[in-house]
Amino acid sequence: MTTNFLDGSTNKAMISMSVPISIGMLSTFLFQVIDTYFVGQLGAEQLAALSFASTVYFLLVGLFIGLTIGVSIIVGTAFGETDFQKGKCANSISILLALLLSVILSGIGIISIKPLFTILGASGQILDYIASYMVPLYSGMPLLMVSLVAGGSLRSTGIVKAPEIIMGIGGIINLIFD
Repeated sequence: MTTNFLDGSTNKAMISMSVPISIGMLSTFLFQVIDTYFVGQLGAEQLAALSFASTVYFLLVGLFIGLTIGVSIIVGTAFGETDFQKGKCANSISILLALLLSVILSGIGIISIKPLFTILGASGQILDYIASYMVPLYSGMPLLMVSLVAGGSLRSTGIVKAPEIIMGIGGIINLIFD
């Protein structure tokens, strides 16, 4: 169901959209909290490796959240102007861009794990732990980044519950795999 800001109460529309978005964003950040808890059970070196990895993870997520904001503005403006073709085109291009960019960054990331994290100060066994965490993270990054961009695009058209439900399901899957 889409929300039309031009009809009805703007406050009610903002609340009906912000609650699901807040829950979805919370579930995204809970990924790291859950991972930290379980990795902390393994030991201090593993937790140190996760801390190094989290820095790069949040940098990449931040990059794609920035892309998502830009896409949301373009798609939301197009749908607000009832130029649905422009909105659909911008959405398609943004998803392809997110996929291409995340695949490239994942490839570069996998190749550069040890040099990058050595520069960041990791050494010894911690580098091996970082690699064992980052390779699956980089491998799954295209799926996460495309879902972030697609979810932002959906939210910009007023569809807020579906992307947040999907992120919540992702959080549950993460908990099961942890």
